[in-house]
Amino acid sequence: MKANQYKIGIIFWIVVANIAMVSCKKINELPVNNLVVENTITNEATAKVALNGIYSYFGTYGDLDAYTITDNGLRSNLLEVSTQRSTYEMELKALQVQESWVYLKNLWQVLFKIINASNNFIYQLDKLSNEKLSSDKKNKLLGEAYFMRGYANLYQLKMFCHFWDINSEYGPLLRLEPAGLNNNFKARDNVKEGYSQILQDLRFAEANAPNFYSVYKSSNSLAKAYLVETLLLRGEPGDYTEAANLADNVITTSGFTLQSTFAGIFSTTYQSTELMFSRAINKTVEEDFINNVPSIYSLLGKKRNAPTSTYFGFINSSDPRYASIIGTTTSRNAQGVTTTFTNSWLKHWRIDGNVPMRFMRLTQMYLYKAEALYRSGASVASVLAPLNTLRSRSGLPVYTTAMINNPSDLSDIIFNDFIVEVGVDNGSDFFAAVRFKNILGERKIKDVNPAYSSDKQLALPIPDAELIFNPLMKQNPQ
Repeated sequence: MKANQYKIGIIFWIVVANIAMVSCKKINELPVNNLVVENTITNEATAKVALNGIYSYFGTYGDLDAYTITDNGLRSNLLEVSTQRSTYEMELKALQVQESWVYLKNLWQVLFKIINASNNFIYQLDKLSNEKLSSDKKNKLLGEAYFMRGYANLYQLKMFCHFWDINSEYGPLLRLEPAGLNNNFKARDNVKEGYSQILQDLRFAEANAPNFYSVYKSSNSLAKAYLVETLLLRGEPGDYTEAANLADNVITTSGFTLQSTFAGIFSTTYQSTELMFSRAINKTVEEDFINNVPSIYSLLGKKRNAPTSTYFGFINSSDPRYASIIGTTTSRNAQGVTTTFTNSWLKHWRIDGNVPMRFMRLTQMYLYKAEALYRSGASVASVLAPLNTLRSRSGLPVYTTAMINNPSDLSDIIFNDFIVEVGVDNGSDFFAAVRFKNILGERKIKDVNPAYSSDKQLALPIPDAELIFNPLMKQNPQ
């Protein structure tokens, strides 16, 4: 460790000590290492403002928005390297990232901002008497906070941990109470403990969060959707059956409905009937989006991260869905000069640059249901049914049981439909490539990204800043 790193560490602790002595002036300003501020939440109105503070970390383009798509699209080799972060993106595609990158630190920090904001909120709201806020209203608000903590820890698990190995020691760093000087040093938990805590938070949200009321907020149906994803990732006995049942419940009772056409998903943007979770941004003119790193519009709509030949191996222009995914887009700079891009991500382009982030949409529940049924040993007809619902709305011929000669055929169909329907939507393509196997029993990631040679490459390194400031944190094996 270099001498200047020790100096940085000393300065850090001086700053933290000073932060601890200063009261927080605004409810939604919850610094990563802020000590709990007494009496911040005093009634329903202040509780709602504080809750908005948790969601505020989704309020701008960045590490939990555009980079959620591109980072994992690069790792699954569906995207070309851009000029935006070229060296870092090359390392992502090579599945060999250095721990010193600021992009890693930024992602790590925003996750823990959400986690700590959620912990502060839970701590404060738990102390509020029922006279000031009824238990029913309190539990609904708590349900949203528990969802956000579960979401952030799930993403930490997926990006920085050995999520594929339930017995691994390389699990998440679980912080379940407000951060302060007394608990900054903490060892990471194992993967089994990580899954257990995430499921616990999401189950609380499922039971207590409100019904859907905004695409920018969490709900009990959204919690169910992420329970499905978490159970598929964990893959313990009984997980697949539960995941299939939960996915079916979301499909049939949540109130979300599939768009009648595939093109409708993108033309309706934030008003899509199947969009379950997005993020809010400030409206602005196109030029601001062009200069706003790292927007979905800029990275994908403007073709900075173009589709690879690997992606085109899953879909071609004869597929009726193709025209809504890939096409010609244009952009205009501050001087009024227009640039045309061919073979660009049409689904991530709008003339005003305001492209929705599709964290979760109902289509994924159909795909997850098919996968969960397949893994639980359900009949071929049962597995094909949710896939055929998606194919029918696009005017595609349905799958029949006669097409399936062996389990690998069924696995390939689900995975291929996953890439076409939601690939390069929210990063889920990479994790599907890890879960699914080819005919040889190897991970699909080996088929799509030739850089893969070892499971150790599937987890990003812990940022060196965390290792410096938290000596109990253990780095992932390289």
